[in-house]
Amino acid sequence: MTALDSRFLQYTNCFGHRFVSPGLVRYRLSTLPTGTGLAHAADADVFTIEVAAEPAGQAAKQHGVTVRLEGRRLVADPPKLRIHPHDVVIWTAEGAGTPPYSVLGQGERLAFDSRALTAGCLFSHPFGLPGAVRWTDANGSGLGGEIVVASHEPNVDADHLQERLSSGTLVTVRGTEAQPGRIEIFVGQTVLWLFEDAPGVTVTDSRLLPAGSGAPSG
Repeated sequence: MTALDSRFLQYTNCFGHRFVSPGLVRYRLSTLPTGTGLAHAADADVFTIEVAAEPAGQAAKQHGVTVRLEGRRLVADPPKLRIHPHDVVIWTAEGAGTPPYSVLGQGERLAFDSRALTAGCLFSHPFGLPGAVRWTDANGSGLGGEIVVASHEPNVDADHLQERLSSGTLVTVRGTEAQPGRIEIFVGQTVLWLFEDAPGVTVTDSRLLPAGSGAPSG
């Protein structure tokens, strides 16, 4: 399974952003600097999201963008979106062959960066191994929590297992506090972090960080 780290989105992760105000947003897909020769944010393609004026009675919708590798470039499919205020755009990788990436956007009234999660962002991660994971903010805010992943009971029936795996757990972030701070799930379940207010944080397994860095307070 992939590591828990919202700075480097992988094929099992989802990253999303809710767009509130009308306007044109341009964004890039940046890859990890691994020496692979893949395009980076400075020279990558620019993709656009047009947030149109909100018509009367328009209900918020969710839109999907698939990130895939095309030659040595990361591309977004579709490359252009037209949405309305309060709609959510979700980015997911096409598959395991898509290298880790980040999404960096800029508009007249907003900026977003999957490496520094703020209000309106969301991030999800499935957990494939049992054990306890202490997560924290690699950017040093003190935000953090714990996820305890349990194995399934040997005698769990197929219907119960399918129902269990189809359900997820929501963690809400307000400022530098996450609720609930400790959650218990089963192997294969997904945790979704929803950021109502945040100063530009990450969701990172503390074991990936140097000792003493980004550790949650308390």
